[in-house]
Amino acid sequence: MASPFDMSVVLALSLLLPEPLEDGEMPTRVSLDEKAQRALAKWVRAETSAVRGVRQWVAALPWAAARSRLARAFGDDASTGEAVAAWATSRLEDVAASPDAVVDALDDMRRWLEPLSDGDARDADGCYAPRLDKDSIFGVFVRRTLLAATRSHFDGALKTYDALGTYVRDYDEGAFASDDERYRFYASTLARRHLDRFLEKRILGASAACAHVTLEETEDECDRAEALEPDLPRASYLRFVASLHHREFQAAIDHLHRYFDYAHGPGGPTSPNDDKGARGVVQYAALNLACLHFRFGHARLAATALDEAVRVAQQRHDHACVTFCLAWLKHVDAAEAEVDWELHGGPLPGEDDGTVDSGALQRAAKRAKELGLRELEAA
Repeated sequence: MASPFDMSVVLALSLLLPEPLEDGEMPTRVSLDEKAQRALAKWVRAETSAVRGVRQWVAALPWAAARSRLARAFGDDASTGEAVAAWATSRLEDVAASPDAVVDALDDMRRWLEPLSDGDARDADGCYAPRLDKDSIFGVFVRRTLLAATRSHFDGALKTYDALGTYVRDYDEGAFASDDERYRFYASTLARRHLDRFLEKRILGASAACAHVTLEETEDECDRAEALEPDLPRASYLRFVASLHHREFQAAIDHLHRYFDYAHGPGGPTSPNDDKGARGVVQYAALNLACLHFRFGHARLAATALDEAVRVAQQRHDHACVTFCLAWLKHVDAAEAEVDWELHGGPLPGEDDGTVDSGALQRAAKRAKELGLRELEAA
């Protein structure tokens, strides 16, 4: 089943495509100048790439909310924005009117993706059948929506029709008896990619977000996502990062183990060097374990885990992981040297102080540049 929200965005997107002639007449639609086309394209791009949590998505998915964003997308040209929003609403209601209308809309989407041939020109005015580059951002979005609607053939189209009917009724007159019922409907239309993108964004921004997001709030976000998709490896990794920040050792190590349990499943951890023969992710599990122990002040355990990560990475020719380990080696060795100082005092004259020399760090930076690891190179 295709998301009714995705279908509504696709229908609005059709205004960016030239309209083919049918029976000698052009269908009635809004005429857009170049500036308005850019505004509409920007709105479609924003809607197709939005990253939100489950609760935020549920608030943003209804057509009333999407229509409002569409009307505002044209800035000072409020009349064009309202005209486009009204046209998209009318088109959405037409498609939701019958299963045949849904099938016709899906057929139109297929035609958009067909290669443009030399014989597509229709008349002297330059009207031609609309085409969309299948590898463009919009083309990939249309293909994904089309696949979701037709994955189970007619059954998928029928479910799409049912969902569109509920979607339009909720806009026109309200289709739900309670907020819980409304939440369940809109949450059920979310695809796995929406949840994965949100979790990935939260993981990448964890250092900033964890400062004002409590561990309980993170658990709630993950629970809501897993209620829709039970097997979400990134939810375990987000819990690991949050537990690490809030200094919950046992929770952090449990979530780390659970994340790497997904190593052979969809959405689980993978090695960035897999296409170069570096199979498996044991080296990254050991590297993350080293980071965990370092964060909690377990210098010797961190050093042991880091040594294991380097050993496995070298065996599997995973140069990226070795480079990450070299970067962490500076911090781990410094922490281990500090522990040795507290236990045994400072090194004797001429004795190795246990810290990483600058040459090793320079080699790590050079290797990070060669491998394209720009964030690591900058660090």
